[in-house]
Amino acid sequence: MLVALTAGASTTQGASTANGPGGRLGISGPLLRENCSSAKGWACRRIIPDEEPFAEEGKAFAWTDSLKFVFGAELLSEHLLYTNSGESVRFTLPSGLTWAGAGHPVPPSGWTFTPDSEGCTEAGQIATCEVDGVPSGTQVFAWLFDVVAKRSGYYSLTVEIGNREVNSPPREYTPELVHLKVLVRDGGDAVPGPVTSKRVLLNAKLGKGRVLRGLRVLGLVWKGGLPVRPSSNPRCTAAIAGKRLVGEDFPDGLVPGHFLTWRVHGVFLDAGYGWAFCDIYLSPPMLKKNAGKRLSGTISFKVGKTKVTRKYAARIVARGPWIAHPPPPPPEP
Repeated sequence: MLVALTAGASTTQGASTANGPGGRLGISGPLLRENCSSAKGWACRRIIPDEEPFAEEGKAFAWTDSLKFVFGAELLSEHLLYTNSGESVRFTLPSGLTWAGAGHPVPPSGWTFTPDSEGCTEAGQIATCEVDGVPSGTQVFAWLFDVVAKRSGYYSLTVEIGNREVNSPPREYTPELVHLKVLVRDGGDAVPGPVTSKRVLLNAKLGKGRVLRGLRVLGLVWKGGLPVRPSSNPRCTAAIAGKRLVGEDFPDGLVPGHFLTWRVHGVFLDAGYGWAFCDIYLSPPMLKKNAGKRLSGTISFKVGKTKVTRKYAARIVARGPWIAHPPPPPPEP
């Protein structure tokens, strides 16, 4: 199916897919959002590839909280030909994603030129868009597609310009091929599924120069196997040799005989986990007095209506880091 840019523009099946000598076309950014319906069509989130190498190939990450979303790409042409050129770009969906309509250009106000013709065809998981009449100099144009996901999860999409063997990307951050990893969460943090969690112990420090060292009790969380943000800050308890301590929230101050805690929660969608942690600090006299004893307790937080509670225990040290060999960051899913 071919789509005209304007009512008066003609569609074509024969748009040139070669840039010719001196062709310079690159992907300035894939586009993804639940919808791109603003007046100028720029409500899409443009994703700049964030992993090297850039000039020929790049990687990027994006997310959407709906099974129905818009996917596309913005292209940058900077060829030096005396005649107008023809360009093409190919979009590829993985299994689990389907096209929900024909490809359409960003409204004319989003293009820097009026083409002789343009159009997109979909065949299976691949859609190819072509344009004729791209003038020399710096030109920007884009296409968008309505896409539907079968279920929540991670999907790998690609955007690739045509005839890469005769093309040279115009700039370092406009590659010829972009691998876009998309996290689809139907309902966002309310995505359905069972809640799972993992407890990790790390080191924490407070202040500059002569810092106060503490223990970070970190809870990682997923729902239906996907990262979600906990519904609230965590609550942490602490006890030494079975004697429960009273906690004080930072920055209220460190009270003698109490423990100080810094409580935060959030989600790292690109890394693939939600998180909540308490940084627990004891005063220097308490550290010295209880060195070698075990500090134990729990970290608790909610994910929707589900309460998550994990136990922890660590040996108190008078000076230096609490955890000699902290674990590496969680692997990406």
